Amino acid sequence: MHSVSEMIDTAESEVLSIPALPLRRREQVRAAVLAIFRRQNPGSCDALLDLPAREWKHLLHWLDISGLALYLLDRLTELDLLTALPAQIHQRLAQNLCDNAARTSALMQECLAIQRGFAAFDVRFALLKGFSLCPHSVPRMELRSQLDLDFLVHAADEVRAQYVLEGRGYRLHGISGRSREFKTPYAGALILENLYKPSPQLTVEIHLEPKESELLTRSTQLSLGDVSIPVLPAPELFAGQALHLFKHLSRDQMRCSHMLELYRHLLTRYNDAAFWSHVQEACAAEPRKLLGLGLALEFVSQQMDPSCLPDSVRSWTTDRLPLPARLWVRRYGTRVATAGFPGTKLYLLLQDALSSPQGPFDPAIRSQLIPRRLPPAIGVPPMDEDVPQQLLRGIRQARFIFLRLRYHTREGIRYLVERRRWRLLMRSAPGSNGGAVSRDLKALCAGSSQTATKP
Repeated sequence: MHSVSEMIDTAESEVLSIPALPLRRREQVRAAVLAIFRRQNPGSCDALLDLPAREWKHLLHWLDISGLALYLLDRLTELDLLTALPAQIHQRLAQNLCDNAARTSALMQECLAIQRGFAAFDVRFALLKGFSLCPHSVPRMELRSQLDLDFLVHAADEVRAQYVLEGRGYRLHGISGRSREFKTPYAGALILENLYKPSPQLTVEIHLEPKESELLTRSTQLSLGDVSIPVLPAPELFAGQALHLFKHLSRDQMRCSHMLELYRHLLTRYNDAAFWSHVQEACAAEPRKLLGLGLALEFVSQQMDPSCLPDSVRSWTTDRLPLPARLWVRRYGTRVATAGFPGTKLYLLLQDALSSPQGPFDPAIRSQLIPRRLPPAIGVPPMDEDVPQQLLRGIRQARFIFLRLRYHTREGIRYLVERRRWRLLMRSAPGSNGGAVSRDLKALCAGSSQTATKP
């Protein structure tokens, strides 16, 4: 007779053996690109060698949106595999790198100017993400596609921080919880072709630290060349980086660069037992924080390299994840990582895995399937905007609304189709009425893998 624990372990293994959601042809190419970044046994460049020009166009678009384009150029240079890139693609990425160096320099100057303004008005703050990720996650800042600046500001200093930003030409653009988004006015369109050039519109996000928190009192100084910037302590910085990835996994769009940067941070800290002990202490008091950390690490280890996570860390992070969360990563992780813009709605199944299952017509789910409100404005108009500029901005906004409508329709249908398989998987999990995975369920999931690999 088998013990109860052995039966549960067997059932868990059977559930986790369900095949991953199949990839379309373009997603297979993107997955092959991600494999190139592995430190242990990196993938080959065979998928890039015979890629038609039309498919290169789609791949470049995904690399730009995902923040991986310059990282890929650097990785192929490191592996001496630049011959895998067609000459025009290599030339394009090299120009992007040159442009991004200028953009990064301009962002750094803006960051330092804001820092001086905060200091002049006694604003307590620390830099988040971006430049604070160097050097553990980002070897050289000009390789990172950075879109904005993020600061953690003490809640009591919010008014002074806003005054500093408004003095530099920013205007409050949006409020979400404890976050405040500021943008400089710009009448034109921000197009992908200018992604790596110094931006005509600047964005700053302020994240308010609760008044009772003492995190800012423990900030440290990060030296970047001849400048010094206040950042979070190393354990909190790592935890925040992982939770940022978790936040994007819980939404409809993630940037693969966040996953790659966390993977590199893991490799850098692999043998630092004292660091991992501090990270555990930083997350121990907040179960939700520990859950988000564990899921982010599970996602990275599954997509990049399972050996990147020390067993001692796995024991209190990924091993303690609920079985449905681990199953979601295994079944949908690669599809989410390789999805094109603007993403998928498979994150709704992750929400299902982390909470009480809800029906597709539950108000919370329905509002994410079919939003009741129009998307926010994509730009901040200048005060002296004339009528032609208003019309042009209206046309751009209408196109954006159409793209969002098409996305909600397409991905909503795909979600409803996949949700049936997901619910069957949940009934088969140990502890549910369904018991172990049935033959019919295995056949159903395996049948989904026979989908044609279309672009």
